[in-house]
Amino acid sequence: MVEVETMKETGTRAKQGVVLRTEALTVTTGTCDLFVPISVSIPVHQVFGILGPSGAGKSTFLKCLNRLIDLTPNLRVKGDVFDLRQRH
Repeated sequence: MVEVETMKETGTRAKQGVVLRTEALTVTTGTCDLFVPISVSIPVHQVFGILGPSGAGKSTFLKCLNRLIDLTPNLRVKGDVFDLRQRH
C-alpha cells in the first residue's frame, strides 16, 4: 500500500478536520490492478495536487472519487472513499 500523505492526529490540521479520505483504493479490470492501493487524507483548507507521468492513474483516481469509474464497463473499484464534510 502507498501512503500518499501521513497526518498526525494532533495539531491544527486535525482540529480543522479532514474533508476527504480514502483507504486502500484501487481499480481492477479482470485480474489486473490499474494502480496500487491509494490511501490519502485531505484536510480542510489544504491545497492538494496529483502529480505523475502519463498513464500513472491520475485521471482514474479522480474518477473513483466522483464515482464516474462505476459507469465504465469491466472496471471495479475496491477500497473505501469517505466524504467527511460536516453536514449542516
